[in-house]
Amino acid sequence: MRNWEGKTVRCAGRAGVVLIILWFTVGRPVDSGQAADKEYSFDYQRYSFEHHEVVTVTKPVLLDLQLARGKVNITGSENGRLVIEAVKRVYAATPTEAEEIANHIDIKVDQSGRAVRIQTDYVKVANRTPSFWRKIIGAGADSYGIVDYTIQVPVATDIHVNGIDLEIDVSSIEGEITIENETGSTHGEFLVGPVTIRQETGNINLEWIDGDIRVKSTSCVISIHQVRGALDVTTHSGNVSVKTELNSPRDYFVETVSGSITFLVPEIASGILQIKTRSGALQTDMPVTIRSVSDKCLVGKFGRGGPRITLTSASGDVRVARY
Repeated sequence: MRNWEGKTVRCAGRAGVVLIILWFTVGRPVDSGQAADKEYSFDYQRYSFEHHEVVTVTKPVLLDLQLARGKVNITGSENGRLVIEAVKRVYAATPTEAEEIANHIDIKVDQSGRAVRIQTDYVKVANRTPSFWRKIIGAGADSYGIVDYTIQVPVATDIHVNGIDLEIDVSSIEGEITIENETGSTHGEFLVGPVTIRQETGNINLEWIDGDIRVKSTSCVISIHQVRGALDVTTHSGNVSVKTELNSPRDYFVETVSGSITFLVPEIASGILQIKTRSGALQTDMPVTIRSVSDKCLVGKFGRGGPRITLTSASGDVRVARY
């Protein structure tokens, strides 16, 4: 397989950011364990954004990702740099086919003001059959290509991710996080700021979140550990587990149609509780002053009262306990 090494280009962005592009492509086969196809890996591009002297380091960055498939790992760093590394992974029968697919996956980085946009494009050329394009994006074909990203950002960064089938990992960020992912997995930890996730299927795991959390899903297994902030979680199916310190005057709301809910609060926590289920079981492992109760609904308060907690499952169990 051919190897190329490109050149280094330096240019100043509109916000006084220095852009360094190191362009190189190195193809190497990695046996994927499949009988028909092998995995070929292409280290495609590396972008390094360093703050210029005229840039105020307290100004937050907006990272906007428009991606399809693959892995995305985003980590906050105190050094004030934004570094993007991308690796193409192509599954194909031969090196020639892998190289052709990789050459039609384009990685774009645009910078305007405080916003940096990263986009994965599947470039079309003339005289290609629909089957070729299905190979590139992995739609019903054995041969396809995806891109994995490893991104380092300043701690004070707002992040927007829009994807189709992504494995997302975000950590050590102080900013607004918004993720829209059709299917896959989302993991976040040590995040300060509001977190909004819309993901149809897969897994969502959030740990040590200091900020409001909003999750909308169709069929996800959801696990949350929240230090501070309000909560709004809705899923049609899938179990939901929440561990929160109830450190917010605003409401906590969890609803699932065909999954169970486990809601854990500290020993000294206080709140107003309403839990419902149509065909599951209700359980509270804490002293509750009951206002009304039936086999399907319990309303009461624990401690001195406080934020309102509403937990609803149509056909799953609902449990409230202390940790």
